[in-house]
Amino acid sequence: MATENTVAVTSQTDLSSREKMWAGILLVLGICLPIFVIVLILNLRVEKTALSSAQLVALVACAGFLGNAIHIANSLTAYIGSGNFLRSWRLWYFVTPFTGAALALILFFAFGSGLMKDDPTKTAEYVQGIYSVLAISALAGMFTDITTMKLKEIFVAILNPKDERAGKLDPQAARPSKDNTAKGTFKITGVDVQKLNPGPNTITLSGQALTSKKVTVKINDQVISDPKIADTSIIFDYTVPDGANSPFKLTVNDDSGRSVYETQLAA
Repeated sequence: MATENTVAVTSQTDLSSREKMWAGILLVLGICLPIFVIVLILNLRVEKTALSSAQLVALVACAGFLGNAIHIANSLTAYIGSGNFLRSWRLWYFVTPFTGAALALILFFAFGSGLMKDDPTKTAEYVQGIYSVLAISALAGMFTDITTMKLKEIFVAILNPKDERAGKLDPQAARPSKDNTAKGTFKITGVDVQKLNPGPNTITLSGQALTSKKVTVKINDQVISDPKIADTSIIFDYTVPDGANSPFKLTVNDDSGRSVYETQLAA
């Protein structure tokens, strides 16, 4: 009987039921709380009375936070559901909604004030101006990456800077995305045989993103030469030596020599 032990590499992606529950609670709070604050501030507005500057700033920040929280909820649930969530990105998920709020404020200070009507006695027009500002703020938060890139294009076109710094990190390339993790995180899920036959055997290891790491396959410390490695499988041949006794220890090591998969095969 094969006994399997998948270590280290997969532990970065698996979340416990309790962690998933807390993630869901935080997502719900991140969406509901800004909605509550927006409704509260709008209800405080007395008929034919303009909102104060502080109230407008709070509304815009909450709308930006709400938009980004919607984006975070969609991203996080997709990655957790597919098993591709990486714990190293937890800080990114916590900080990004505040980035969306700040970006919404910057856009409001730069462009949004023109959408507000000067005369609050014109109730319909004034309220429509508030809703327009909130909609733009929420969209800026929801599409923070796109908004930031567009602002960068505008300022690059105006200022035409020359950036010759070396060793810069591209935040867009490093950011988690469905395109970057479409193949998932390296993970070996199992082996297709539990018992080796006398003589030659063809063995297949299954998993995901198996080409993303350089690995070495061994059976009883004998290195397997020329395994056929694809994204979802590692296939190799192994001949059981005459007189060899089971169990046979099958291990897969990464390029640092760390074991990423272990199992034992009977003969």
